[in-house]
Amino acid sequence: MLAGKSDVRKLLTSLDPVSLVRLTADVLFATGFHGVRITDGPGDGMRDIHAIHESGFELLVQCKHHVEAEKTCSSAETGELPVALMKFGLRHGLFATNARISPQAKKEFLSDYPDFNLWFLDGDQLARTVLHHPVLRAIWFDGVELVHATTAISFPLIIREHSSDASFLFPEESVAEFQRRLSECLSPRTVMVSAASLDGASFEPYRAPTPLTAEEGPFPFLRCTDVRVVGITALHDLSEVAYLIGGAAVEVARNVRAGGYTARIGRARATMLSGDIRGSEVPLDVEPLSVVCTPTSDPLREEEFIAFDRSRWTAESDARVSEADDIRLYNLKLDVAATYEIRGRPSLSRRTMDDARLECFIANWRKSVHALVPAFDRWNYSDIPQPDDWIASHVPGRTICSWFIGDINFGMQVFRTINGSSPIERAVPDNTIALAETREALGKWADAEILDPDVAYHMIAIVGTDQFHRLTEETHNTAEVTHYPKSIPSPIIPMSRTISILAAWKHSGCTRHLPSDWESFAVKKVLESPSVWLEKGYVVVEWGVSRCALSETSTSQILSNIDDAMGQLIERMGVTLYEHLVTPVVATKEYWFATRNVTLGIDPKESGKAYLWGEVDGQLKALVTGGGYKDGPIENWPHGPHREIMRAIKNSETNE
Repeated sequence: MLAGKSDVRKLLTSLDPVSLVRLTADVLFATGFHGVRITDGPGDGMRDIHAIHESGFELLVQCKHHVEAEKTCSSAETGELPVALMKFGLRHGLFATNARISPQAKKEFLSDYPDFNLWFLDGDQLARTVLHHPVLRAIWFDGVELVHATTAISFPLIIREHSSDASFLFPEESVAEFQRRLSECLSPRTVMVSAASLDGASFEPYRAPTPLTAEEGPFPFLRCTDVRVVGITALHDLSEVAYLIGGAAVEVARNVRAGGYTARIGRARATMLSGDIRGSEVPLDVEPLSVVCTPTSDPLREEEFIAFDRSRWTAESDARVSEADDIRLYNLKLDVAATYEIRGRPSLSRRTMDDARLECFIANWRKSVHALVPAFDRWNYSDIPQPDDWIASHVPGRTICSWFIGDINFGMQVFRTINGSSPIERAVPDNTIALAETREALGKWADAEILDPDVAYHMIAIVGTDQFHRLTEETHNTAEVTHYPKSIPSPIIPMSRTISILAAWKHSGCTRHLPSDWESFAVKKVLESPSVWLEKGYVVVEWGVSRCALSETSTSQILSNIDDAMGQLIERMGVTLYEHLVTPVVATKEYWFATRNVTLGIDPKESGKAYLWGEVDGQLKALVTGGGYKDGPIENWPHGPHREIMRAIKNSETNE
């Protein structure tokens, strides 16, 4: 969308001190910031806006308005921002204005404060950002002047009952109660509630119920509730409004039928009620959010409900990517570890990708060669290449063998492209001729029976696994739950969480057999009876969190309750173990390293573990460890894939 000089001038000259701050706040929200709060006013400490970037850092914004947009901001004006940053103890700041910033002021602004990360947004940049952004332009500029357009914001809403994982729609007599509750909490805005149908993409990452319901699952569209709000004056208010809608929804649902509920509020849409684009609908780039309400708790954002207490527990470790399954939460004070997993259906996009992958796999399976041959311990047929995979058949003395098309051997499914082959396709070796020769050789072997691909699939399924398995459920491990919670499909049912606590005692030997009954070491409504086993010189004890706690309590509160109980529990367990073991000592962290090669509770930078290997002077060496780069500057490394990888890593760190 082109932005002419006249449009830029119209927008900038229409601004006043108040609208400049509001517009800047909307620009921040539209470009990835959240928690945007306007603090402009008496005693604001030269801080007009406070915001948090998606990467986590806090940003202070100082807005400076000039009546004449052609005026230039002085160094004294831009210098107010570093003063405010020092006052609030922050490092990131933005100076925004509808005017110009002189080259000298820019130079001093960027170079005189090396301890701060500073940016500026002058009038020209501000106006062009608004005019090039379809949502900001639709709301703030009608082609003639600055007008904060009157809009109706529609929030799609689905509600899920926890006990049945079924869709919940308000009975007709409860819709009025829901609308009344919304009118109270969103006053003075106007609220309208109606039934609607939308595709699931509006709620992504979205988890369909198990089993599917008539409202969610069998049809392309989901039956949901549409909440239309008129009177929202700032984009950065949208998340808070969505939270209030979700909170009211789960509370009204609980009043209708006792139990726990999660409300999922999808991506909002803005309908223009004034200006030249009246009636047009603009999708808003606002992430969906969910609100959880258990039978005994108040409404809480889902991301807060599944979050863990970082003041007592940490998810840091020196695990490599290949060791992600061995990442655990760790409590340094108690020296115990926690497994934290969430299971459920995959998201719509993940299911779509998996369906496409499976379709491609089946097509390649049918291009591959499959045969039933005499059972063997070692392949001794020189005129026929060794099969890529094989498994003993249900037919005595026979083995099912497969020789795969290149795509399957390559380890990934390569999709067709409309304009010739893709780089990935060109990287996959073409073995169709070799497969034809293998098929011909098998045909000459009297003891071999070439199998139809579908027959081979069924024979393997009888004795092994389903090669055409569809992804219907997945488990998100501790690493995913703690580091990427927003990627987990929602609504998340509280009971879909699995939390277990593990402690290990090192010992020098057993004096007698361990007891088999550990029921006295359960904690009512918190921890179930533990499992106990011996492993590599350690006694390992693992408690599962009770179903009662999982159904009613947030993860942070569960871990807090465990903290309160675990100290005494470990002491009691130690006394019991002392009667059966030689010098038992709590050593969970040591046990995890000894059995998993992962050190819990440390920053990876403190680890000496190698994370990237490569060839240097003809020898395989560790190029990257937790402590940083090895063997000199990256420019001196030999050519190879690792060099490009490390250059990208180093560049990204430099940019940060």
